[in-house]
Amino acid sequence: MGLAVEHSFSHLSDADLDAMVAYLRKVPAVDGTAADAPVGSAKAINLADVEAMPGDYAQKADYASVTDGATLYLGACATCHGIDGQGSTDGVRPSLVKNGTARAYSPDNLIQVIERGIDRTTPSGHAFMPAFASQMTTTQVAALATYVRVTFGNMPNGTVTEAKVKQVVSGEVKPSWLIANAATLAYVGIAAGIVVVLLIIGFVATRKRPQTA
Repeated sequence: MGLAVEHSFSHLSDADLDAMVAYLRKVPAVDGTAADAPVGSAKAINLADVEAMPGDYAQKADYASVTDGATLYLGACATCHGIDGQGSTDGVRPSLVKNGTARAYSPDNLIQVIERGIDRTTPSGHAFMPAFASQMTTTQVAALATYVRVTFGNMPNGTVTEAKVKQVVSGEVKPSWLIANAATLAYVGIAAGIVVVLLIIGFVATRKRPQTA
């Protein structure tokens, strides 16, 4: 989404943005499943627990044997986002507390960010986050995503499974029925339009046909 904002949406006029908002407000939700709402603010983090983690872990890029979400966060994310998840004051390194991605009903975007990283220009400066696809296993990505969602997003049921990570990474996330069948519906609409036009032409021709005595 960040790339879309940087290269597209940020260049739209106010009128275009207003039109998009008006349209989106009229579109019914695709997934009717009720989402678990985030609960309040982020949970308080016990710094004593953080200090009890391996002291030299943050200096290592080897995640091979680590499957604890908190430890993964400390080593891979805390340098930029902070131990408390508050990010940087300039906004380049965003806060994860109440962050829309961390608190979203679907973890898809969070998984993709962890896997593929971020490299884009924002009004606050250059936002860069390395991709961890080559450094973390799907189990570790799931553990890290779960930690971020539960701790900073305060999503009580924010667990991300390994199966979900594999699904997102492989691109097997199923689109909505409307999107999946968009091409077929377009052809059906065109065919229906042609039929309607032919019927109108036939009707007009019949009305104009001279009556014989």
